[in-house]
Amino acid sequence: MSLLNGKHHQGNGVAHAGEAPAAIASPGADQLELELLVEGVRRHYGYDLQSNFPGNLLPKLQAFVESHEVGSLANLLAQVLRDQSMLGRLTRTLASTTTGLFGDPGFFIALRNRVLPALARHAFFRVWSPFSGAHDDVFSLAILLMEEECYDRSAIYATDLDEIELVRCRDGIWPRSAVDDCTANYQAAGGKRVLTDYYKSQFGFVLLNPAVKQRIIFAPYDLTARQPFHEFDLVICRQGLARFTGELAELAHRSIYDGLAPGGVLAVGRAGAGALPASFRGCYRGLNERYGLYVKLT
Repeated sequence: MSLLNGKHHQGNGVAHAGEAPAAIASPGADQLELELLVEGVRRHYGYDLQSNFPGNLLPKLQAFVESHEVGSLANLLAQVLRDQSMLGRLTRTLASTTTGLFGDPGFFIALRNRVLPALARHAFFRVWSPFSGAHDDVFSLAILLMEEECYDRSAIYATDLDEIELVRCRDGIWPRSAVDDCTANYQAAGGKRVLTDYYKSQFGFVLLNPAVKQRIIFAPYDLTARQPFHEFDLVICRQGLARFTGELAELAHRSIYDGLAPGGVLAVGRAGAGALPASFRGCYRGLNERYGLYVKLT
């Protein structure tokens, strides 16, 4: 029967007259919201989430909704359409290839053995992390430089388009559970101390020691719209580049290339290994291609 005529069936989840209608769960609701989100982003920004992040997007997006307290995929779409930085936050999460501090330990072993000895010979050197809202690599690198006794001669520039994520990065605070899982990675990456030397625990959270952050400079920066602001000896960029395609990818790689000193190292990690745009492949030589380490040709 139609609800409009006041006649209702019983026992089927529909309310009696005078009662609020009961919610009827639709097993396809999540999938519909996913399709609307993908289509909305494609039409508004010209960016195809499904093509750039193949596979089952739904659980990853639901995890993002929960961690960012957005409420639903529909709410996420509304925020993304009104705030491009939210799209950046989302794509950075989807593109993430690390699992916390010292994620993929072999990458940090390669840095320690193939890159840091050359940097340590400099009286002073600069490092750039263009997507530092994903702060794991920034602090992992700082700890690595401390252990190689060259941190005090460095400056790490941690930039990101998303200023909210930069604030979170600058705070250097994680849930305790997120760091507990990183101890094995730190040891496998050749850690010379114990990871707990670099933070203190309080009320279920972990706070990095000020010494770890003292050589890090945090600043907002749009990789695709501005010229590099310094010349760098190392650019570490394992996360974020995957969200750029076509012309934007060219602009991002141009900014990185122009910012690297001759002989400087671009570190893109395993996910970016072999994925340099065709126009830049002749600009670098492989240093450790398995872990995406490339040297800018002079």
